[in-house]
Amino acid sequence: VADFAKYLPDVDMPINYMDESRLLVPHDTIAKLVAEECKERRIVDPIKATSKFHGLGAVDAAMPDPYDPHWYGPSEQYWNLFVKTCGPDTPAFGVQQVQDMSGPAEFPQNYRPDYAYKGYIQNFTASSDPCQQ
Repeated sequence: VADFAKYLPDVDMPINYMDESRLLVPHDTIAKLVAEECKERRIVDPIKATSKFHGLGAVDAAMPDPYDPHWYGPSEQYWNLFVKTCGPDTPAFGVQQVQDMSGPAEFPQNYRPDYAYKGYIQNFTASSDPCQQ
């Protein structure tokens, strides 16, 4: 690169290191799947257990139909899609995208989220969760 670097333009290329694919699954769908898993959970009988790995040939040979998710385009409001993933016990549950942003934002009086103490963040993970806002 050093040999031809002098011919390259001097540019800054911002890169979003947090860019990753996202799959939005509604909260009630996740809750149903978790409940189903809990009902089916069991300890394998030691007689049926194996200590040797036999590979994934059966999985590879299954050839299921590929998953074809619905694609949401630029006409969809991301918040209205995302908020469906929030649980019913979260502040964001059911809150729709603001349509008119010409006025000042509404801010609740005496707002004291569980993740903060007197305005100081105690739980950064919770403070970063859009469902908790």
